[in-house]
Amino acid sequence: MSTTTFTSTATTTSSATATCTTAVPGKYGRVPVDACNANYFFDPSFAANLAFCVLFGMTTMVHLIQAILFKKKFCWVAIMGAAWETIGFAFKTLGSRNQQNMTYLIWGQLFFLLAPLWINAFVYMAVARMVYFRMPDRKLLGIKAIRMTLLFVWLDIILFLVQGAGGSMLSNNDDMNVIRIGQKLYMAGVGLQLAVIVIFIGITAPSLYFKLRQLEGRKETSGEDYRTSSLGWHPATKKKMEKKQAKEAKKARKAGAQELKNLSYEGQSNSSNELV
Repeated sequence: MSTTTFTSTATTTSSATATCTTAVPGKYGRVPVDACNANYFFDPSFAANLAFCVLFGMTTMVHLIQAILFKKKFCWVAIMGAAWETIGFAFKTLGSRNQQNMTYLIWGQLFFLLAPLWINAFVYMAVARMVYFRMPDRKLLGIKAIRMTLLFVWLDIILFLVQGAGGSMLSNNDDMNVIRIGQKLYMAGVGLQLAVIVIFIGITAPSLYFKLRQLEGRKETSGEDYRTSSLGWHPATKKKMEKKQAKEAKKARKAGAQELKNLSYEGQSNSSNELV
């Protein structure tokens, strides 16, 4: 009687996983985009970043000068937006010449990504001021101008914090999971930011336009200018107008007095000539 023995042979297979390689930095710290030590997934342009830095810097100065000349304190929000864009492109310009410097990369991204939130806040404030100073009841869609400003500016601040948190998580090079979470968080903030500004413009622009047209029609029928009526101007603006009118009246009185003085002097001169 014979016994047959079966022997099973275990076979193991190994799969090789492709990994990136660390490249030796070349000029300006440039490495291939697929290298492990690549901080940029493109070749940053020094000339383009410098040009935008100069343009935004000039825009910042223009806004600052206009705000001072016209005494518009609320324009500091627009100035901050332009200044942050300038700083962001300044870091990007420096980073294009030192691509292995993480400080330039992180700060350039943060300032560049968060600057538009200042611009959005300025849009909310500008529209609210239009409602406050041009609408007789200081309301649009039943909402007071001050409440409108607070509502959308606070939404902007919340989205600012969300995007700032996401942007800071993107700078983590040690944990890819943190980077993915930061990317999703930032993209969610950007999506909500875009949705809020679109909803704001879609709601306020048509309503403001038609209400202004309605007020203009009232002016044509009744002859009353809503902008100069007792309700059409904010009390502070009305006070400035009255002050300006008083100043012009004083100037006119002064000019009239000077003219009378000149006429009196001419009369005395003529009398003296007749006596001679």
